[in-house]
Order: sequence, then structure tokens, then C-alpha cells
Amino acid sequence: MTSKATIVDLPAGVRRTPKKGMRTDVEKSVGVEIRTLRQAAGLSAIELANRTGLSNAMLSRIERGNVSPSLASLAKIAGALQVPVGRLFANVESRSDCSIVRAGQGIVVKRFGTKADQEYQLLGNLLSGHLFVEPYLITITAPIREKAAFQHTGVEFIHVISGSMVYKYGETTQTLSQGDSMLFDCNGTHGPQEAILLPIRYLSVLVNLRT
Repeated sequence: MTSKATIVDLPAGVRRTPKKGMRTDVEKSVGVEIRTLRQAAGLSAIELANRTGLSNAMLSRIERGNVSPSLASLAKIAGALQVPVGRLFANVESRSDCSIVRAGQGIVVKRFGTKADQEYQLLGNLLSGHLFVEPYLITITAPIREKAAFQHTGVEFIHVISGSMVYKYGETTQTLSQGDSMLFDCNGTHGPQEAILLPIRYLSVLVNLRT
């Protein structure tokens, strides 16, 4: 039997599931994962609540699976735990999902290692399957003072929408301008090194295994 798709409309982030039971299972799974990650990080519920700006009561309800959190709230929690948003759905059963973000309304996420004058907007999130995919719209508005040196698991695809920059991968650098694309293994050190033409806007899509 083919499952119906779940639609997520950001930034409100309210998941509309076709079956109440399925929604409850997802909420409980996400809550358990958040509690597990919080405890592994050595954080109390109050400490995590303070880091996210959520109330302790709300965080407790999320961890117990008693509430359907918005994606904005999940992004705050993931940021505080220094994990990708998709990591919170590691134990959710495989099903069909769809994510919609209206123009200019991506959730602004503070990713670990992000430099000043660089904004990351999360453009969607898939909850199902063995992979998590995180598309970001990245905007750089000032000269790059500190060269980025990201290194992590997964594969990344970037596409320059406007502007121009020097981008490092491993021991090499490439000049990327409007319309240029790049696909690479994230185990190699990578990131913007120099702004040539500001502002720079580029799409970054991260693909990784749920672990």
C-alpha cells in the first residue's frame, strides 16, 4: 500500500500528517532522539532549554513526544546540540515526505563553524529514509576575514547564484562565479576563502547517512 506524503510548510513548520498514529510515532521518536543526544552531550534539560530559548516545560513536552514541534524549534535544538536537523529523525520509520519553503522564508540556522557576515537559510528537510538532505541558501555580504575550513562526512553540492568567490577543496582552490557548480566529498577540507564579487549567494546541499 502506497503511503501518503507528509507536507511541511516552513517557517511555520507544522507537520500535517494523514494519520494521527503516524504523527504520534514520529513525535515520540524525535523526542527520544533529542533526549538521547542531550544526555550524550552532558546537558540537563534546563541547560538545553536555555541554549535554545525554549521553555523547560516545552522542551520536556517535546522530549516526551507530547507536542509537534515546529521546524524552527527543531533547528534551534539541533544547533544547540551541534548536530544536523536531520539527525533528530534518525529513528523515524521510512515514509514519504515533502518539504516546502516559500520565497525568502527559509529558517536562519547558526551552523557550527559559520563565520561572521555569512547567513545560512535552511530551505527544507526530509524526514524519511536512510539519508538526510539539508539544502541551504548561503549569503556572504562582507569580505571574508577568516578562511573557512569545514570537514565532515557526506557529500555536498554547491551552485553559485550570484557573486564570485575563491573556494577551497583539499589542497586546491577554485574561482566560482555565477552559474558555477561543484560536487565533492565533505571529508576534504572545504569552504569559502576569498570574496571576489559581493554579495555572494549560493545553494549548498548536504547529503549524509542517518547515523
